Amino acid sequence: MLTYERLSAKPGVFKSMTGLSIEEFQTQLRRVTPQYEALVRSQTERADRQRAPGGGRKSQHDLTERLLMTMVWLRLYVTCEAVGFMFGVDKGTVSRFTRPILSILRDLGEDTLGWPKEARELTETDDTTAKAPPSPTGSQERPPDDPWQDEESVDPSDTARVVTPDQADYSDHLAIVDASEQRTERARDYALQKLYYSGKRKTHTIKTQIVVSETGRIRHVADSVPGSTHDLTLLRESGLKAELPEGLTVTGDTGYRGLQNDFPERSVALPYRPKDKQKLTPEEKLHNHFISRIRVVVENTLCELKHFQALVTRFRHSLERHSEITRAIAGLINCRIDKRLANQAT
Repeated sequence: MLTYERLSAKPGVFKSMTGLSIEEFQTQLRRVTPQYEALVRSQTERADRQRAPGGGRKSQHDLTERLLMTMVWLRLYVTCEAVGFMFGVDKGTVSRFTRPILSILRDLGEDTLGWPKEARELTETDDTTAKAPPSPTGSQERPPDDPWQDEESVDPSDTARVVTPDQADYSDHLAIVDASEQRTERARDYALQKLYYSGKRKTHTIKTQIVVSETGRIRHVADSVPGSTHDLTLLRESGLKAELPEGLTVTGDTGYRGLQNDFPERSVALPYRPKDKQKLTPEEKLHNHFISRIRVVVENTLCELKHFQALVTRFRHSLERHSEITRAIAGLINCRIDKRLANQAT
């Protein structure tokens, strides 16, 4: 039978099966414990309770084992029956143990989202500080005052025009947005099949969107939506526009063309995309190169999220559970990134 004592004796296997190191697991255990104990008290001290507190059979699985069970499920995303076989319980017990802990992890994950006070006070940028390049207007015809028109003014070695992750000496000057799709089971109803069918992936998917800073820390997670939803539509419906602090530069991939219309008072940096058979100019290619150097941060964060198979393999649960799981895992990744940034600062 799988237990914390046996699994923690092999740190490499522990991380492979839970997605967390032993130190990270202990950190999450300390975060979960107060809320879990409050939840238990609310159940045992309720007015309509028939049995006296302390009555009934005692479970052999304490909070440590239940959190371990939850992390194994998130990391491997096998059925509850398979997890129950590992821990010596039936599948109903697995569901009963993991549901409240997932809710707590979701709440803790939501607490790690949002922008710090310093980012909200950033209402203007310094001309001498690195900036993101001007964004395309959605049309491939460059305006007369486009600074990329003057080929002589473009210096390929001048990387001070953008804030790249390895050059920024502060965080939250950028809001890097990206969406990810995950395959889901096909619905029986044809209308739902059509709603969840992604023309991009050629299968039925669920889509979610995250926004990260230039350090890769997740600042916003949108509610999951059916795969047919366009990236820009998802952004508009996610409430990001109301939450995003002023002064931040917003950037994304070509799926967000037209984003500058939603943020007319902010700097928006988007890559150029060739129209018809036209080829990108050297200036446009340089522009796209700078955008790619910025966007790699969000790709790396998505990669960390997808270390957990619950966000990779075919999703078997409801759309509401997908949003809950995404926020729970986002909280785990944010704790890891915070620890990494703290170690770099020392």
